[in-house]
Amino acid sequence: IDLFMLKKLLLTVLLILFIFFSFLDLKANNLVVYNIDLLGNKRTKEHIILRELTFKQGDTIAQNLLEKYLEQSKINLRNIELFNFIDIQYIIKNKQLYITVIVEEQWYIIPYFYIHTAEGSFNTWLQTKQWNALTYGGKYRDRNFFGRKHLFAVDIAGGFDNYIDIQYVIPYLNKNTNIGLQFEAGLNMNRRIIKQ
Repeated sequence: IDLFMLKKLLLTVLLILFIFFSFLDLKANNLVVYNIDLLGNKRTKEHIILRELTFKQGDTIAQNLLEKYLEQSKINLRNIELFNFIDIQYIIKNKQLYITVIVEEQWYIIPYFYIHTAEGSFNTWLQTKQWNALTYGGKYRDRNFFGRKHLFAVDIAGGFDNYIDIQYVIPYLNKNTNIGLQFEAGLNMNRRIIKQ
């Protein structure tokens, strides 16, 4: 064997050893998501939370990217606007990752009542005090209907304006979360103002 062939053989062996040890080092720093626990979701369904995580059970994550995955998951959970508080904790045991997602749910049911005048301003109404020119009613909104982030809203009014409006919104119909559905129905009966 001449000197040139010996150098070529030595470089090839070194390259193979470098690739082999680099691969072993990468495998040594990988973690497997073994378990994901959810705490605090009394109403919200588990799949709504799990859908927003950047990892799922059984995934392999490089240890140096773990914090980045966790931070992006927190951002995703904040963006669905269902929780006041979000924390993601983890424990590593034997290259297995045990993750706990802790949330505090918002108050989703929002009822409120209102009174308004048909004459434009409340001061104008105070001068005339026409009780039949008042509209009174209430709204009921549930922003996490069935625990699936569906919106259900009812608006009912009586007095000068009589109406009922019902709305139901399903924000995500598919796994890609790019198709939704909205239903809305209403009945409205108005009166005319007769000025004297």
